[in-house]
Amino acid sequence: MEQYKLLLGNDGKIIKDLYTKDFYKRLFELLEEIPAQRREVFVHSFIQGMKAKEIAELMDIPQRTIESHLYLAVKYLKKRMSKKDFFLLVLAFCL
Repeated sequence: MEQYKLLLGNDGKIIKDLYTKDFYKRLFELLEEIPAQRREVFVHSFIQGMKAKEIAELMDIPQRTIESHLYLAVKYLKKRMSKKDFFLLVLAFCL
């Protein structure tokens, strides 16, 4: 019982930290499963915050292809993640 009280202490910070690590570990495992170019586009967009036009110029591919990669990456992640994790993904990267 004391172990649970310790975990819940500090406003649940320990549990939040553990969940966050697990969330990102799972996200990066899933990203490893998608094609390299699609993964690169996702990282540029969602993690580095670049716009589709900027990514297109950087990677020297059409903006429409970038948009397609983003759509397919998000669709794949949505299918493979729990609803809770996908919601966190949307919150973390889209706001």
